[in-house]
Amino acid sequence: MKRLSLPALTLALAVSTSACSTTIVAPSPVSPAVRASIESEGAQRPATIDQAGGETAAFRLRVTDESVVARSGNQPEIEIPHGDVRQIEFTRRGKGALDGALIGGAFALGTGLLTLTDEDDGGLFSESDTFILATIIVGAASVPIGALIGALIGHRVRFQFEGG
Repeated sequence: MKRLSLPALTLALAVSTSACSTTIVAPSPVSPAVRASIESEGAQRPATIDQAGGETAAFRLRVTDESVVARSGNQPEIEIPHGDVRQIEFTRRGKGALDGALIGGAFALGTGLLTLTDEDDGGLFSESDTFILATIIVGAASVPIGALIGALIGHRVRFQFEGG
């Protein structure tokens, strides 16, 4: 008889995948603390700005008291009033790789747990040996694969604005 059910493993994996994004809900206009967070993210990585007129990709971003100022490549700066900005999103590739590796590790651990039984079948390996071997074998594949997929997808950091 299995100690851990497949629905429990599925639920654990579903919960762990929700850790692949961070959403910060902020009032519009933005507070100085939120402004500093956005500018810190914007100085390191490109952003996507969801605004009333559609999406804008920006390579550099700064926030003023009245607007979000975005620059994309050699294009002139675009000034978007706070009231028109719905969301600003950044993608963190390194954090995505870490998220993916952790999910891969959780999958390996869950697979190992599925090998545990209440009965001793008298086989070559003990129950704990089977758990350890299954976890290591599955983990050797799932952790790097998870890290690669996580890096490709990335960890999303979203600033959503109320009233925007």
